[in-house]
Amino acid sequence: LFIIGNYITEIWYSQAQGTVPVSYNNTMLFEVGCAATGSIAEGPRDEKGILVWLGGDKDGVGSIYMTSGSEPKKISTQAIDLVLRGLTVVSDAIGYIYKEAGHIFYVLTFPTSNLTLQCDLTSTNLSERWSNLEQLNGDAYIGSCHTYFNKQHLIGSRLSSGVHLLSYLIPTEGGATVHRYIQGGSFMLASYNRLLINNFEVNFSGGSGNVNNPGEDPNVFLRVSIDEGHTFSLTERKSEIGKLGQYRYRAQWYGLGTMRSFTPRIDVYAPVTAYVLGAKLVYSIGKA
Repeated sequence: LFIIGNYITEIWYSQAQGTVPVSYNNTMLFEVGCAATGSIAEGPRDEKGILVWLGGDKDGVGSIYMTSGSEPKKISTQAIDLVLRGLTVVSDAIGYIYKEAGHIFYVLTFPTSNLTLQCDLTSTNLSERWSNLEQLNGDAYIGSCHTYFNKQHLIGSRLSSGVHLLSYLIPTEGGATVHRYIQGGSFMLASYNRLLINNFEVNFSGGSGNVNNPGEDPNVFLRVSIDEGHTFSLTERKSEIGKLGQYRYRAQWYGLGTMRSFTPRIDVYAPVTAYVLGAKLVYSIGKA
């Protein structure tokens, strides 16, 4: 039993003896609470023990935490923490968890700040797990709650009384095109030598086609940060990921320049199914 306050979290366990059915474990007291009650979300039925929430402490908004059984652990990256600290209102955050195609996702929306963040909680995807969800005009994701019924994922809209079908095979939300991006981890050498980035390649599950125009070449766009994700290049570099039936395409970018730190961000504006299957970085080591 997790009792989450504003600044601390207590864990209570069931006990077989005594008049009180649960007892407090005084060794399991964590100095992190919850900054938004609506952000607390429990994992899917077949993944018992997963609990995720937006943390808070006496110093303000903390990070995003997850527990899988007992001890909470921080799952938000430095870049996500910077985003959280820049929000003016976080108390209205809404979170839910769903499982799709073998992956468990946590969706967290900040209605006042008009922002939605998504995290892939699957342990095999630790290097690239945070992404955003928003409409093409920049508005936050429409989902406010989730349920699994009749072998379908359903989400309630926070903008209307509508209920929408959720599936990785549906690249739009209520017919509207969605803007998605995924940010990779920061890569740098322990010696902090300069890196000459010769080639960056991302393998997408392409070949799904643009639902608005199946004959159109769907593109993805790369932006690069050289300061560990604080700022990104204003210029977006385009690459194709394959039209309908073209499954062997890989997005590739060459000659990205010299830098000490490389943090990629991939933006997808086209209404296509775009799974990231993996990535490869080819570089040369330069001077200190």
